[in-house]
Amino acid sequence: MRTLLLILVAFSMSSFMIQGGKPAKVKIVVIDENSLIVEGASVTIYENAEDYKKEQNPIAMSKTNEKGFVQFKNLKEKVYYLHIEKGDLNNNRGNVKTGKLETKGKNRFEIMIN
Repeated sequence: MRTLLLILVAFSMSSFMIQGGKPAKVKIVVIDENSLIVEGASVTIYENAEDYKKEQNPIAMSKTNEKGFVQFKNLKEKVYYLHIEKGDLNNNRGNVKTGKLETKGKNRFEIMIN
C-alpha cells in the first residue's frame, strides 16, 4: 500500500512538471521617446494577434505605477500581444508583443510609446 502511494505521488509530480509546473509572469516597463518612464499608462494584454488586432478578449488590463511598470502573473509560456496607451501616445507603431515567456528567469520587456 505504501509503495502504491509513493508511485502515485511520483506520477502526479512528474505530470505537474511536464505541464510546465508554475505559471509565468511578465514585467512591462513603459517609456516615452525620450526614454523616460511613463506613469499611469494603460496596458492591455492579449493572448493572440487576432484578438489584439480586433481589440477583443483581453486577458488582463492594468496601469503602470510611479516607476513605469506593470506586472502580469499566471500566464502561459508563450508570446503575448500588448496595447499600451496614455493620452495620444501608444505602441501601435512599435513593439506590440513580448518574447516567449518562460517560467524560469525574468520576463521583462521595455516598450516605448510615442
